[in-house]
Amino acid sequence: MTAALNDPTVVIVHGLWMTGVESFLLQRHIQAQTGWRTTRFSYRSVTDPLADITAGLGEFIEALPAGPVHIVAHSLGGLITHELVHNYGFDRSGRVVLLCSPIQGSAAARGLARLPLGRRMLGQSVCDGLLEPATRSWQSDIQAGVLAGTRSMGLGRVISRVARPNDGTVALAETHLPGAADQIALPVSHSSVLFSPEAAAQATFFLVHGRFRR
Repeated sequence: MTAALNDPTVVIVHGLWMTGVESFLLQRHIQAQTGWRTTRFSYRSVTDPLADITAGLGEFIEALPAGPVHIVAHSLGGLITHELVHNYGFDRSGRVVLLCSPIQGSAAARGLARLPLGRRMLGQSVCDGLLEPATRSWQSDIQAGVLAGTRSMGLGRVISRVARPNDGTVALAETHLPGAADQIALPVSHSSVLFSPEAAAQATFFLVHGRFRR
């Protein structure tokens, strides 16, 4: 399928220590199922402040072709997206899916930050947004869906005591977002969510319908 001029565009926003290339299967699934344009927003997750990354995402979206813009954001990308919608404004009338995003802060990040060189490894954007427990909610007319993982496989369990259930890095409770249109948990880990056909199908379903498939 080929995207028409005013069809939606889907922006994939990657997480910490990633480049966006990891989401190629997710991107391909969304494009194949909807025919919409898909693109990736890449940023320097370690060196750049959260505010600069968020502003960069806003500028990236504004430069896209006319039509609605959806966002699918993984991990730290979910916090960036939340910041964009609530503090910078986002008026492209799309939907948002957060994948395994520690929107309420990250115990794993706090554990790593306590180690020598830990804060340097995490980078400025994480230190700006995820080292303290938060009480973030979704206060926007834009529909947001939260997809979390419950397969406890990942380095987060080694670095810190992550509450169960978790995806190996992020606790299910840390992904909870009051005000979201829908929330679902799948048996995927923090990284494998990007390669899961079921997660890709659920994310696509939410973009189209504003709810997850059950």
